[in-house]
Amino acid sequence: MPDPLSLITAPARIGLRLAILPMQALRRLTGADSPSFDDNDPSGPPGAQETGDSATATVTEPAPAAAPNGSGPAKPARRPRANRGTTPPRKRAAEPTRGEMADRREAQREAEANEGSPGPEIHVEEPWDGYAEMSAAHVIRRLTEAAPAVTAMVRLYESQNAKREAVLRATES
Repeated sequence: MPDPLSLITAPARIGLRLAILPMQALRRLTGADSPSFDDNDPSGPPGAQETGDSATATVTEPAPAAAPNGSGPAKPARRPRANRGTTPPRKRAAEPTRGEMADRREAQREAEANEGSPGPEIHVEEPWDGYAEMSAAHVIRRLTEAAPAVTAMVRLYESQNAKREAVLRATES
């Protein structure tokens, strides 16, 4: 039977092994797995200075350069970003968007629609003989006794022809 502690730590060990795999592959690709870069190399990393004992090695780093005004170590120079602001803007797709196409179709329909264009056309005749010569007051008096169908005809005729406000209001009620 396996040790209970090994069962508990198994996920962590698997995770560590999986994390190490990409690093090992990267070392192989970059050539960092050569003996001079090996962690187990007793001479240590390149640039290491040996002390009297060959088993221990210390790495010496160069001291930071002083700032020109003598106020302390100088900040490392920033590398300029490549192509900042020099790349041409991306070209838009040659095809218009759905919204642009809808706007174009609507504009085309509006441009084609004029007086002579085919389309629904309604011609309404006078609701009764002599209607065009009648005053608005006389039409309103006659509408009080008229049937709802006649009132609707008067409203339609007025909305297309004379457009008298008083007659239109009388047909609403």
